[in-house]
Parts: sequence; C-alpha cells; structure tokens
Amino acid sequence: MTLPSPNQINEGLKGRKVHLIGHSLGGLDCRYLVTHLMEGAEFEVLSITTICTPHRGTPFADFMMDLEISEQPIVSLVLECLPFGQGDGGGFASITTNSTQDFNATTLDVAGVRYLSYGCSFEPHPLELLCWGYSFSLVKDEEGPNDGFIPIESAKCKGHLTLSHCLDLTCITRGRVPWHT
Repeated sequence: MTLPSPNQINEGLKGRKVHLIGHSLGGLDCRYLVTHLMEGAEFEVLSITTICTPHRGTPFADFMMDLEISEQPIVSLVLECLPFGQGDGGGFASITTNSTQDFNATTLDVAGVRYLSYGCSFEPHPLELLCWGYSFSLVKDEEGPNDGFIPIESAKCKGHLTLSHCLDLTCITRGRVPWHT
C-alpha cells in the first residue's frame, strides 16, 4: 500500500474543515502536524482528539530504553519474525518521560484548535497477566491506573480527559465486550 504524499493530502482536503483523531503515538503525530506542518495547508483543523496517547510518556518506555532493548540481538531476531515488529526501538525512545517533555515544550497549542483526550484503565484478568502483567504492574507502581502501558495521567492532553473506567480496549477491538462509556 502506498501512502499519499503531503501534497496529495493537501489537495484532497482543500477548503475543508477537519477533525483529527489519533490513537497512541498517532495522537502525538496529530499534535505535531498541527503545530509544525500546517504552513501552506489549504484545509483547517478544528480539533484533535487523542485516545490513550502518552502525552507525558510512559514509565514502561523509560524501562525499555534503560535496557537498551534495541541493542539486544535476541530482541531484534524476535521483532524481525513478527508481522508488526521490524522497528528500531524509535517508538519507545519517542515516548520516554524525558523525550515527551521536550516534545511538549516545542509542540504548543494552536489557537482555534480544540484539544480533547480519552484515556482508560483496566485490571488484567489473570490470563491477561501473561501479556500485560509486567508493563501494567510497572506503570501502576510508578504512576497509578493505566491501560497496560499508558498511565491515565499521561493520557491527559492540555488538562482534558474523559475517562472510561470499565473500558478495556483489547476487548473492544476484538469485539468481546460491548462499548461502555
């Protein structure tokens, strides 16, 4: 699949007013786009809604970077075997608590754009602890309620947050439970 170029996006949205929605790192991408890349844009962004976005980073990324995980040969081998792997660890580096402080200092609000954020937390089922146990516990011990990776406090963007306590995104995306708000 070939992604459209910035010029194609600009042409396709010419004269329109749009709302951006970003999940996880996509929320940071939306904020970056509006703050740094809108010069010459022929469309207007009215709002940015982020979902479980690590605006203030996550202790789990700090932990992973402290391990220098991308330097471990076994990790690289495993990532290459996974269909979604094949990364260099840059995603973790961009959401450490230090790097998000730098990001927030240079990625400021844009007048006229409304910022909204959603976050969630869950308590892992005993079987889910096999997958989420370590990251969930590490983040919970350092920052409290979280979605298994992103602390609720980090999901807050500009002080706005709508929290759904019984929201388990992994269940919703797999259709196992109904959406509760």
